[in-house]
Amino acid sequence: MPCRPRKARLLLKSGKAFVVKKYPFTIQLKYGSYGYKQKVSLGVDTGQRHIGFAVVSQDKVLHQSEVELHQDVHTNLYTRKIYRRCRRNRKTRYRQARFLNRVHGKRDGLWLPPSVKSKVSHNIAWIKRALSGCIAKSRSPYRSRQV
Repeated sequence: MPCRPRKARLLLKSGKAFVVKKYPFTIQLKYGSYGYKQKVSLGVDTGQRHIGFAVVSQDKVLHQSEVELHQDVHTNLYTRKIYRRCRRNRKTRYRQARFLNRVHGKRDGLWLPPSVKSKVSHNIAWIKRALSGCIAKSRSPYRSRQV
């Protein structure tokens, strides 16, 4: 549960807590807490360019953030392709043809384009990161309205 900066400072100074993360600043108690536990829910708004997070208790917003996703995956792959073609067109030793190095998941329907795969993996990683700071009782995905 969140606390005031003064309380966190006193807990750290007395040695009853230690710093877990610097950003967002998170401390953890060294002793067990048997008192009141707050019910918390995590709201996630996934979009094409941004991911929005909100950790909410019954009437208060505890943490709110927005993450900007990579938009340059396609251009990075294209420049890598150009460098690879230049390297192959140089007058170097003969490279044997390779035919069995294709993606196997395309036929099974498991394959995703690299840009989509990157966004999905970033979504999952940021959701895990948001959940690591608090124990969420419920998760509610919601969509933003088009303006």
